[in-house]
Amino acid sequence: MAKESEKRRTAVRRSEARATRKVKQRSRTKRRKFVYFVGSGIFAVAIIVGLFLPSLPIGNLGTSTGTASYADGIGIPQPVMPSAYHVDGKTVSYSTLPPTSGDHWSAPAQCGFYDSKELADEVIVHNMEHGNVVINYNISDESQKSHLKELHSQLSGSNEWLVTRPYKEIPEGSITLTAWGISDEFEGVNEERITRFVETYSGNLFSDETKRLNRGIPCSNIDSMAK
Repeated sequence: MAKESEKRRTAVRRSEARATRKVKQRSRTKRRKFVYFVGSGIFAVAIIVGLFLPSLPIGNLGTSTGTASYADGIGIPQPVMPSAYHVDGKTVSYSTLPPTSGDHWSAPAQCGFYDSKELADEVIVHNMEHGNVVINYNISDESQKSHLKELHSQLSGSNEWLVTRPYKEIPEGSITLTAWGISDEFEGVNEERITRFVETYSGNLFSDETKRLNRGIPCSNIDSMAK
């Protein structure tokens, strides 16, 4: 009887030992799987970030002010149009000329000074949606145009934030500065007024897009001058 009891106890101990080993083995297997899945997830995230991060427009932000509100005395606020959709190829009827908001084409213009090439309003509105500033000029006097061109090149961040274009829809000899929802019109090349407007509103956060991103979007092509 004693021998039988001892055999039963031995069998029980062996059974418990086997059960304990199985539990430990399952635990080790679960840990290995967990480490594998976590490692795989981190690796996948690293690949995604590596693929898409370089394409995000977060490079040199120039002299972006990031201002989200109108600065008193610098330009005049304009009513913002109710939509800002991409309508490629369509002509948009804007509430002001030059426009300061509204629907637009999907490709913005390259920043720079344009001597003669006319840019469609639908293109320029997209620039302003990104927080860019536009100098619209109707100046035929070559000395004044040269003055404006030189001023453009001297303005800090002009390669990233500023488009200067000829615009026949405003009076001869005048300039109209525009940002999203703001404009300022005057005669001739007023350096102080232009500089103040550009420095204040470059990289602004006025549009829904820039508010959502919490930053302006600089021009991706930073050639010193456009053609």
